[in-house]
Amino acid sequence: MIINKKSYSQGFTLIELLVVVAIIGLLASIAVVALQSARGEARDTKRIADMKQIYTALQIYNDKYGEFPTDISNGLLNCGGPPPMGWIRSGYTGNGENFLSELELDGIMTQVPVDPIKKDIPGIPDYCYGYFRFGAGYNGCDATRGNYFVLMIKDLETWDGPGPHPTSPGWRCAGGDWTGYEWAIGSYEN
Repeated sequence: MIINKKSYSQGFTLIELLVVVAIIGLLASIAVVALQSARGEARDTKRIADMKQIYTALQIYNDKYGEFPTDISNGLLNCGGPPPMGWIRSGYTGNGENFLSELELDGIMTQVPVDPIKKDIPGIPDYCYGYFRFGAGYNGCDATRGNYFVLMIKDLETWDGPGPHPTSPGWRCAGGDWTGYEWAIGSYEN
């Protein structure tokens, strides 16, 4: 007697389906990681562009008034830390507070940018911008050049060092060094 054997190759086996699902899951997780990295890079690019824009506005303010803003609208902290010794006044953008409002009030900027994440929470990176205006000669800086400011980004998402981000101009003088921030720039009034 001859038995007819039919071939049932019309469907997938359970193992084949599990392999396909695993591959799709792996590809999806890779895509999510790549997307998060791209978003972090975009926010860091915005942060650096914001710093350059604020720096230019500060120079315009100095040209107009002969000094940098004292930022009387803000508290005295910089991204969760105490203000440095010798500060005249400081401002920061943690949690979205108003930042360097003098630039807006004077019409130099329509809105001073703030960090895209605006976090200042203990135990996680402090995503915020900082601004300090120091007295002439503080930290051994050249007193003949007058007061000076330091503008900085405390944390970048895509830079873990060592040292500051490669695009950071940095700011230091005789006894002061702000290269510990991931991005910093400064200038004298004179």
